[in-house]
Amino acid sequence: MGEYHIVVFGANAWKELYVATTNSHRKNIDMNGRHFVLDILEASGTEQLNSADKFRELDIKTAHGFLLVFSVTSQPSFDELTTCWKQIQHIKKDVAVPLVLVGNKSDTKDDRSIVHLQVLEAFPGLPYYETSARLEVNVDEAFLGLCRQILDKNVRVRQSASADESCLSCTIL
Repeated sequence: MGEYHIVVFGANAWKELYVATTNSHRKNIDMNGRHFVLDILEASGTEQLNSADKFRELDIKTAHGFLLVFSVTSQPSFDELTTCWKQIQHIKKDVAVPLVLVGNKSDTKDDRSIVHLQVLEAFPGLPYYETSARLEVNVDEAFLGLCRQILDKNVRVRQSASADESCLSCTIL
């Protein structure tokens, strides 16, 4: 069983589920016959990233992965993601941080202001899921996608460490 610390940032994009605040909860996920427990910290807005809050910085440093959530009905919530992503990379000192972009409120087709192509152009190469928290559509898939990234990164780190150890026994003639 693996346990991973996940931080969810968003501009109140999931507010229909709860009052905007910082929440913490656990989620159990089964993937490929393996069981994982996600320790999830949900921060209601990216403004918390811009504060000098040392606890928030510690949350980012210790997190295994991130979900950046925006509302597909809100351009400002989408615009905040770039700053958020850069701050996470800066604090983690890593550009290959496991991260998933989540466009919530996919059930509100008439109010949409962000289109799929816009997300892909702004964040090339990052996984993107459109969800409806209200209807519980694709939410688990977004967490599973993040778990896959975390597992892939763990494998790469182990392989790199193994390669480094094997070089310690090399003899150069």
